[in-house]
Amino acid sequence: MWTREQLKTNAKGRLSYFFWPAFLACLLSGLLTNGARGISVGFQTRIQMQYQVSSLEQLPPEAYGLLFGEATVASLAGIVLAIFVGNVVAVGLCRFFMEGREHPANFSALFSAFRVNYGNVVKAQLLTNLSVFLWSLLFVVPGIIKSYQYCMVPYLLAENPHMDAARAKELSRWMTDGEKMDIFVLELSFIGWSLLCALTCGLGYLFLAPYIQATFAELYEALREKALAYGAAAPQELPGFGYML
Repeated sequence: MWTREQLKTNAKGRLSYFFWPAFLACLLSGLLTNGARGISVGFQTRIQMQYQVSSLEQLPPEAYGLLFGEATVASLAGIVLAIFVGNVVAVGLCRFFMEGREHPANFSALFSAFRVNYGNVVKAQLLTNLSVFLWSLLFVVPGIIKSYQYCMVPYLLAENPHMDAARAKELSRWMTDGEKMDIFVLELSFIGWSLLCALTCGLGYLFLAPYIQATFAELYEALREKALAYGAAAPQELPGFGYML
């Protein structure tokens, strides 16, 4: 049984000796996963400079065709980067924080999913995100429930990149059964810090992100121990994070 206070206290303790590596890992992960957004902003800025206007509303009608075309390219680039880079880096970030619980984290952990069974990680993450998206098309609430139901999939893949999508989703469902509301409240407990970060134009979130990641790493460890204790997962499926991928 876990509590929010326990997870957060543990997370603070872990971060006390590797905060700056965690900070840099979150920063690098954010840059890699949000690269397409930067491309899109760059397109818009270039067009505004080309037509010497201060806002998109001031563009002449003929410029909107160019803007639409480049926005489409940026969107496609975003999808490709999210599937083949962003989702994989997200798994690596989970690995980084889980390794950081046991020994000084190595930045190579951030790219571990690129080195070991990359194709399986891409496929599993894609199918998981697709499941959440399709449930969201029905109504918003089922999509939110599925997002919490599958929130442990990146951690499972970080621990065992050979686990296929079906098994990762099945095990994540078991791990979060009866826990989803508590996980939601845990996530909600960071809202005060997030509002303060908004006052700094988002810069404060760079310092908040390691705390959130470390807390959810503690959550995964608690749910992982439960799965092993109840026999929902075999020890060979979850070999731990004490080895290098």
